[in-house]
Amino acid sequence: MTGYQWAMLVIAVLGFVVTWTTGVIALTRAVERIKADTSEKVSQETDKIEERLAQMVQRFSEDQKRQDDRTGEMGAAIRQYAAGIEKEMHAIEIWGRDNYVLKSEFLKATDQLRSDIRGVGEDVKSVLRTLAERT
Repeated sequence: MTGYQWAMLVIAVLGFVVTWTTGVIALTRAVERIKADTSEKVSQETDKIEERLAQMVQRFSEDQKRQDDRTGEMGAAIRQYAAGIEKEMHAIEIWGRDNYVLKSEFLKATDQLRSDIRGVGEDVKSVLRTLAERT
C-alpha cells in the first residue's frame, strides 16, 4: 500500500472513530436531557399530587373532627333525653304511689262498705217491720 492509501485509511478510520464517538456523546447527552426533563416533569407531578394529598388529608381531618364533635353532641343529646325520660317516669311512679289505692286498703274499704250496706239494709227492714206492725 502506498502512503496515499495509508493516509486515506487512517483518515477513514479516524472519521469513523470520530463519528461514532460524536454519536455516542450526542446520544449520551440526549439521554441525559431526556432523563433530566423526565425527572423534572415527574418531580412537578409528584409535587402536585403531594399538594393535593395534603389538601385531602387536611379536609379529611377537618371532616373527621366535625363528625367527632357531632357524634359527641349526639351522645350528649341522647343522655339528656334519657335523663329527662327517667325524671318523667320517676314523677309518674311517685304520682301513682300517692294517688292509687293499695289492694289491702281497697279490700278494707269494700268490706266496710259491705258491712255499712248490710247495716242500712237491716235498718230499712226494721223500719218496714215497724211500719207493717203499725198498720
